[in-house]
Amino acid sequence: MTFANLKIGHRLAIGFGLVIALMLVVTAIGVTQITRINNSIKAMARDHYPKTVMANTIKGALNDTSRSMRNVLFLSVATEIAAELAAIDKSGALIAETLARFEQAAGSEQDKKLVAEVKQARERYLPVLDGYVKLIKDGQIEQARDLTLPEIAPFQQKYFDALDRLIEFEGGLMNAEGSQAEEVAGATRILMIALASAAGILALAVSVLVTRSITRPLTAAVAVAKRVAGGDLTTRVEVSGRDETGELLAALRDMNDSLTDTVSRVRTGTETIAVASREIRPAMPTCRHAPNPRPVRCRKPRRRWKS
Repeated sequence: MTFANLKIGHRLAIGFGLVIALMLVVTAIGVTQITRINNSIKAMARDHYPKTVMANTIKGALNDTSRSMRNVLFLSVATEIAAELAAIDKSGALIAETLARFEQAAGSEQDKKLVAEVKQARERYLPVLDGYVKLIKDGQIEQARDLTLPEIAPFQQKYFDALDRLIEFEGGLMNAEGSQAEEVAGATRILMIALASAAGILALAVSVLVTRSITRPLTAAVAVAKRVAGGDLTTRVEVSGRDETGELLAALRDMNDSLTDTVSRVRTGTETIAVASREIRPAMPTCRHAPNPRPVRCRKPRRRWKS
């Protein structure tokens, strides 16, 4: 069955259905892409950024420890030295707490590997730090400066290197999520514009097609009706569809054929009557009409008798 043979309601339903289906596709794609962007933003805000902050917090506390270790070498007042040592203890507690939270938040294998490297570097660093602090508390400042401080430097540097790798990894993930969100947003914008344009073109094409499939037969039907109303019964009605307009044209064709047949029968009857009247006229009696209002007397023709 062709499109022209479909009922008008079915044609309209198909046209609007196609447009609505394309709009639903556009909506589904938009929702999917927005969800991807939201997931990227969520990963940045709830995973990578907090981990980057924690790693930088550990690094900052380690820097504070290094600064306090250097400061005690130039102090002579016991309270000031005690304050710096307390700052070292405070930084150590902060590092331990933050590192524990980071370890709980680590989800990927790479996260766990880098956190393990940081913990390993810290475990090698702490005994040397404790020995340095003990020397400071015992008043052996010169020995701490000349012997222990140079010994701490390699362990401290490895500690910093492990933290830098962790920060670089988390920062890279955050940047990657940001770039992915930008790419998805750009691709979604282009795709939405393309699909919206396609939906508009499809809607226009469907409206033109459906309108023409309805108006053309109706225009032909109106023309037939006008010619019949003007007395022209010679019109040949072409019926090409099976929809409502096709049924209308078929009805007009049947009406035209019926009128043509009726006129033909009337014309034939009229001609028959005319012929009969001509045949009857010679056989009618001849009547004389008197000038007075007396009854008219008709004279019958004399009968001729055969001898």
